[in-house]
Amino acid sequence: PSCQEHHRQPLNMYCIQDRQLICGLCLTVGQHQGHPIDDLQAAFIKEKQTPSLLLARLSEQRWAQVCDLAEQLEQDKARCEALVRQDKQEVDQFFLVLEGILARKKHAYLEALDKAAAEVSLAYDPLIHRVKELQEEQLDLVSLGSSVEDEDSPLVFL
Repeated sequence: PSCQEHHRQPLNMYCIQDRQLICGLCLTVGQHQGHPIDDLQAAFIKEKQTPSLLLARLSEQRWAQVCDLAEQLEQDKARCEALVRQDKQEVDQFFLVLEGILARKKHAYLEALDKAAAEVSLAYDPLIHRVKELQEEQLDLVSLGSSVEDEDSPLVFL
């Protein structure tokens, strides 16, 4: 391959700083002037090893970070689950207490209503009984009145 900036110049060197192939003119008068260089074979060997070295180093560092992150996430999850369980227990306890209060209130109201019903019966039952007696007396009187109305004999009438 030849240089794009310096036509017909072979790319026979490797610029270490910019990590690219360059020609002699790029090194002496071009944009790579003063940059460290390497020959193609040495650069090839180094660059070929670089990804695996970087990957190994990255893998070691990242693996430890990933393991730490996984452990942290597990701990955070366990902490959140414990908080949720605690909140559920508190809600259950709150509603148990509330159910007890409501049951006592219901019982008290029903007792009060039963007592009111008994008082209503005590107040009205004698009156209703008396009115029914009066109705019966009236019917008896009407019946008696009808039977004596036709009576002509003073002795029977009185």
